[in-house]
Amino acid sequence: MLEALGIKTVGIDPTEALIRHARQQDPEGDYRIGRAEALDFPGRSYDLVISYLTLIDIPDIRTAIAEMCRVLEPGGTLLIANLTSFNTAGQPNGWVRDADGSSRFCIDHYMEEHADWVRWHGIRVHNWHRPLSTYIVPAAGPRPGTASLRRANAGRRRPSQSGVASARALLPDHGVAEARRLDMNLQSALFGNRAAFTSKGKSSPFAR
Repeated sequence: MLEALGIKTVGIDPTEALIRHARQQDPEGDYRIGRAEALDFPGRSYDLVISYLTLIDIPDIRTAIAEMCRVLEPGGTLLIANLTSFNTAGQPNGWVRDADGSSRFCIDHYMEEHADWVRWHGIRVHNWHRPLSTYIVPAAGPRPGTASLRRANAGRRRPSQSGVASARALLPDHGVAEARRLDMNLQSALFGNRAAFTSKGKSSPFAR
């Protein structure tokens, strides 16, 4: 999509099968085996870094985000698309049916980081659950930055001029405290550490 707009990109992924598929779909594209925790690029070499459903698969997101910041040029932009913490706290079971046939989505141990194995198109990966603040605190550093990359080009309009606000502008210092407060309020709302939401929108205690 970015290439169609004239934006030169580099895509990375640690899974060879996915890189091979990307090259088949887009033979002219630049796709490389790589990991976000150790980006093989010079510092300050990109003005836009996009993480699309990658942070949930990375055990050490703090190192990954630090690397993403390193390759961003000053004023660069980080865009993140990620599963919400509400969703990942309910994995791996997700929506289940009770004995009476009603649907129920159970959220368990929201405040604790943990990983579950998931399988997708023959690929088995760890999906991580983390509370919201775990993502926001590293991203709100002095130089936000993460996995599909746009080359810096002084002759092009910068992302912020194209209507995409920088991550830092969206996350002022008080945003970190607000994220942590949101997590704690959610924790209280979920009856301590366990809750279940029914298909009718109500919540009820969830115990093992």
